[in-house]
Amino acid sequence: MTKRQTGYRLSTAIALVIAAAAATAETVTLTSREGGVQITGELVSYDGTSYVIDSILGRNRIDAAAVTCEGPGCPGDEISFNATVAVIDQPAASLLDSLLTGFARGRDLGLTRENAGASFAFDLTQGDDTEAGRIEASVLQQQAAFEALFAGDIDFLVSTRPIDPDLANTFVERGFVDLRSSEYERVVALDAIVPLVHPENPVRAITLPEFGQIAAGRITNWNELNGPDMPIRVILPEADSTIGGVFEDRIVRPNRLRVAREVERANEADARATVNADRTAITLASAALAAEARPVPVQLACGPVALPNAFSVKSEEYPLTRRMVIYTSDRPLSPEAQEFLAYTTSAAAQAQISDTGFVDQNVQAMPVALQGTRLASAILSMEGEAVINATRALVENLASAERLSTTFRFTAGSERLDNKALRDIERMADYLIDDGFNKREILLFGFTDNVGRADLNQRLALERAESVRQAILASAGGQIAPDQIRASSYGSIAPVGCNETIEGRASNRRVEVWVR
Repeated sequence: MTKRQTGYRLSTAIALVIAAAAATAETVTLTSREGGVQITGELVSYDGTSYVIDSILGRNRIDAAAVTCEGPGCPGDEISFNATVAVIDQPAASLLDSLLTGFARGRDLGLTRENAGASFAFDLTQGDDTEAGRIEASVLQQQAAFEALFAGDIDFLVSTRPIDPDLANTFVERGFVDLRSSEYERVVALDAIVPLVHPENPVRAITLPEFGQIAAGRITNWNELNGPDMPIRVILPEADSTIGGVFEDRIVRPNRLRVAREVERANEADARATVNADRTAITLASAALAAEARPVPVQLACGPVALPNAFSVKSEEYPLTRRMVIYTSDRPLSPEAQEFLAYTTSAAAQAQISDTGFVDQNVQAMPVALQGTRLASAILSMEGEAVINATRALVENLASAERLSTTFRFTAGSERLDNKALRDIERMADYLIDDGFNKREILLFGFTDNVGRADLNQRLALERAESVRQAILASAGGQIAPDQIRASSYGSIAPVGCNETIEGRASNRRVEVWVR
């Protein structure tokens, strides 16, 4: 922690001590935000994160974020949002900037940014330029960022890549919380990693194995990809970057390749600039920051072409979709920091995210007539009379329906929704409660990969669809009729990914939402 950070926190702490001293012996009433519990007593102290109160129940410490305070001893309306943050790359920094901009606008706060090399800060002001807080951020490599969270040096971490399971397990063994828990992991946005080429390069699509072959030096001319007769200049992301990790995990290892020694490496900004200037070049980068370069659609090895559009990214069926995540620990946060974290997954934040190039998680509808890839996948997977009959039944069900972008996925081998899906349940319930859906049928279709017995897959897919149904009904609180939602299973038909790959099989294990 820098001297500036230490001094800033110390001055803030002194101010809170003074405020708490002034409030001593004043009577206050704390009411739970749900309105069910209330306690009245003398306020002993308030440190920005919790109240200490003497009442007939004795002395109690109460989380400030869980209650509202009324009475002469309550802290004033002044905002004091102070936090230290780590981001792991430029896209994560851009996401943080966007979220803070939206949060400040919603609270009628001013926001200014200061840059200082690998560190930057945001100053918040209220009213007539009264200080309302400061968020200090630094760019750290992923391992170092998680170590900083573990050590308590930062309040939260913005990552463009979920924590590696081995690293999460290592932290648990060292006595830290499990960061994969929904309490500490928030999926706040989505992004597509795309092959980028010069705007004048006419190549129409590329498979991930072909991109790997280019990196390995086995494909060297664009005419081998039905493009013009010119050499291919490949610029790969730096090996220790998050996109470099995606390249290794999704392209190199699955195809058992070795990257050519002479291949160029560059940071994402430099790689994009090179591709924008060189008609022969190709790189891998964030679609949100693609600038003038042209994203090339990814052709799946099993046939269909996957476009990096908002719908395919929201449904996580584009093969290089990545989740952008905020991590926290069990360290106490100020009410303002907790309010900001709650904002990051709100509908207002999602609207802000979509304005900055990343993909939001708000629900989007698409008629079946516009889903050529879906129909192509269903047709290509038709083998055997049972599959043909099931596919025919599916197509009949979809003839007058439209699909919603939210697609529910589960932790491996279970009916337990993953962290993103848990928050998607609330979004979906809110979306379906709208008056426009009160006379429409809601269809939940469960699917699996093609590994294992067909009857067991059919049963598992139905159990998962039914678990989503029950979760939506519970979240809706009686505002959706149980008979309005129907769960069905279609097993392994109509895959959205290639069952020959780990990622493709994971993509195929899902529950889709359709309405008609």
